[in-house]
Amino acid sequence: MRSIFAYTYLDASILSTGFIDWSGTPRYTPNLTLQAEYKNYGPGYNATGRAISKFDVQLTESQWDVYSSPVKVFQDPEGAFGDVGWIDRGV
Repeated sequence: MRSIFAYTYLDASILSTGFIDWSGTPRYTPNLTLQAEYKNYGPGYNATGRAISKFDVQLTESQWDVYSSPVKVFQDPEGAFGDVGWIDRGV
């Protein structure tokens, strides 16, 4: 399971540590459970609070790259990436 917020404005209601801790989740385990952020901003973004959290990960540019577009994330039932036909791209 992965949860990544990127380029997101975070208001003051967000915890200083970022995510609510999932029980036992390690900081960064590729291909497993991940709670991460990339270039978030706003009053709810607290670099000091994130640094003390054992659950929140601040992705580097290279770590973010594998999640940076829908075609890199969504797979079809056979596991092939690029399954984005279902995404409503708006008008």
